Amino acid sequence: MNERVDDELSYERSSVEQLGASAVFAIAAVAVLAFLFTGGATPIVWLPVGVAVVSGTAALIVSSLNVDTSGGQIVVHRIGEDQAMRWAEVSAYYLPKRTARVVLRATTGPWGVLTLVDGANPRLSMRLVSTDGGRVDVPKKMHASGGGPPLGTFVQQRVVKRVYSSIRTKFDDGKMVEFGPVSLSKQDGLVFKGVRVPPSELRTYSLLVRRGRLVLAKGKLQRGDPSVRWDKVPNVDIFLSLFYELKKTVPMASWA
Repeated sequence: MNERVDDELSYERSSVEQLGASAVFAIAAVAVLAFLFTGGATPIVWLPVGVAVVSGTAALIVSSLNVDTSGGQIVVHRIGEDQAMRWAEVSAYYLPKRTARVVLRATTGPWGVLTLVDGANPRLSMRLVSTDGGRVDVPKKMHASGGGPPLGTFVQQRVVKRVYSSIRTKFDDGKMVEFGPVSLSKQDGLVFKGVRVPPSELRTYSLLVRRGRLVLAKGKLQRGDPSVRWDKVPNVDIFLSLFYELKKTVPMASWA
């Protein structure tokens, strides 16, 4: 199926961040010129010059980062490297491990209603993986030039549209759906790091997010409860939505 190329948007760092990056780079350039002017005769000059050069390089990297998106693909431009992937090639996405606070929001799309991590969070970054093993790291804190949805929201809508239908079909057929180290099915329930929980017992379990890990808890959280790294579970919020669909309740407080 051919995808219509539309919704062409460009994302970059905010003007404030770019201005700050330019200022840092300018200071670095002045420091280097001062060092060359003095001929490097004063050893103490080496330290601030080194710091200035490193800071200036980092500032240049920040200011040069930008993302182009369309109905057909995403392209992330970095110094010395461009990462590109067509939406039709995406097989999975991963969310970052260090999520200070997981905020869920009911999202409506062509798939219906899903409870997903809030893609409007400016701290949200994603890693996209293609069917042939390709990878695109989607940066955070990016702003659409000329207006548009947050980058996280835009990418989330595209990739969920891509991956959810096949997951949903397999799940509705009663087959086991694998999400990396965990799996789930209507027939067999949950398999979580060697722990098997049949559907009839799911109501007594919860999945909690703690310190970058997804923890399977029965009742109150206890030391020794099985856990997996949050960023190692592909399509993690789809997995959580299906888990709580089977469980029939979503304890929103457990996501804090």
